[in-house]
Amino acid sequence: MTVTRVCRRILEGSSPEEAREHFADAIGALSEDDRGHLDFYVDGGERRARWGIHTAVSWVAGAASSRWRFLLNPAEAKPSYGDPYRWLTPADELAELARRFAETAVQALQTWQPKEHLGISRDADLRWVHAMLVHVPEVTPAVKKTVQLMIHDAQRGQDRPRSYDYRERDDHRQFTELLAAITRIVAASLPQAPAARRAALGDPTEVTPRSLSTVAADALDEYLDRHAGDDQLVEKALLSFAWRDGCRRESAFSDVLARHSNPQQAIRTLTHDLRRRLGGNPTDREAWAQYVLALPECGTETILALPAWTALKTSGSRYDTTHPAVLALVAGMLGNDHQAWQRLADSPISYSSPNARLRLGDVLSAAADGTDWPKPPASR
Repeated sequence: MTVTRVCRRILEGSSPEEAREHFADAIGALSEDDRGHLDFYVDGGERRARWGIHTAVSWVAGAASSRWRFLLNPAEAKPSYGDPYRWLTPADELAELARRFAETAVQALQTWQPKEHLGISRDADLRWVHAMLVHVPEVTPAVKKTVQLMIHDAQRGQDRPRSYDYRERDDHRQFTELLAAITRIVAASLPQAPAARRAALGDPTEVTPRSLSTVAADALDEYLDRHAGDDQLVEKALLSFAWRDGCRRESAFSDVLARHSNPQQAIRTLTHDLRRRLGGNPTDREAWAQYVLALPECGTETILALPAWTALKTSGSRYDTTHPAVLALVAGMLGNDHQAWQRLADSPISYSSPNARLRLGDVLSAAADGTDWPKPPASR
């Protein structure tokens, strides 16, 4: 903030010496390294001063996209493979950290200025704004007014030419999702609590399991209440539990499933079409299997529709054992046929690659009958 304010003073016509004198107390409180950072912008002429006025926003944007990202979005902290991470920090402490970050971001927001030409266009330009809006205790009129200017700037930047590699496409997708969420929040006519802002999800036909995964449990319940009877929305909410990677209660999964007009059919269909509906991340598949196998009435068809590797890896009451429901099905289909057991051991199932999508029922049938291994189901 000191760098930003000093540089702005210079661009308003003060000399570097006059600007330093005006902010002498703030500069005197800086560490030696921070004073060196200030010198880089203040003593580098007008061009560096123009860079320097964005320093506060750059800091908070960089933090929200890197070292603070998981603190602000605990559900996103998960490995690419293996058991989900478990936060040791209590939820109320994480919420307090997020609130402090949001209040710091509000200070940085006061220094924001639109880009001169093309407008903001990267997901990092908006991620900190979204985090600020969902965690700050109150969205004041001043904050809303500045964010509305940012939305206008982002709409200009949204149409910038882009390359077509995966990273660019993914960045643009996240940028578009963040812009839509921010627009919905500031469009609310009445003051909202943070949980309600997280639930500002808009049209149920447009939300995704991933966007629902970031919503607090009470806000998700409220959103589903407002759209009672929408089976497709319930299915998206169920899939969102896998994105959260075990961060929600199993009982909450059952509660959401109970909202469906045909719960058993829904869980079978979602499991059968898991690759198309959820994606290919091994951790997400494992989280889904844990929720499904924990259901009081998990039918045989549903278990056999699970990805084979995932089903066999999902543990039961003991960490190092196969889930008893899965084990019972495997033993029932293979019996005492040692060749069938050996074929299962030699099967092409794996935790990743297309063979990770082979369903347990298809693999067990091939092992028992000695037929060719099935082909993986189609992806989305």
